[in-house]
Amino acid sequence: MRNSKIIKIGDNEITIKELRIKDIFGFFNSGQMQESSMLELIKSTLSEISDITIEQFDDMSFSEINQLIEGFKEVNKDFFALLSVPEVKTVLETIKGHIFKGLQTQFAGLSQQGMDK
Repeated sequence: MRNSKIIKIGDNEITIKELRIKDIFGFFNSGQMQESSMLELIKSTLSEISDITIEQFDDMSFSEINQLIEGFKEVNKDFFALLSVPEVKTVLETIKGHIFKGLQTQFAGLSQQGMDK
């Protein structure tokens, strides 16, 4: 049975779901990991990892998103343990690089928006 956890963020109870093998392969096979920023990736997979809507996600603060991520890590601890296996580390480093690059782009865009005013 697929693991899940209910967390409370504000007045909302959110169910976080364990990833399935097909979810993980879907991320890699679709090219999302290479072409998307981290925020776009999370938004595009919300229905696979939780029961929140995109609108609810868009209204979240960074501290609330951090709660969501921590719950996701807990529910998917076996997946993250697999990522620590030496043969898988190179894949993990590649993913980290893509995530970091996506976040840099997002924050640069936010910073530029503030300069336009």
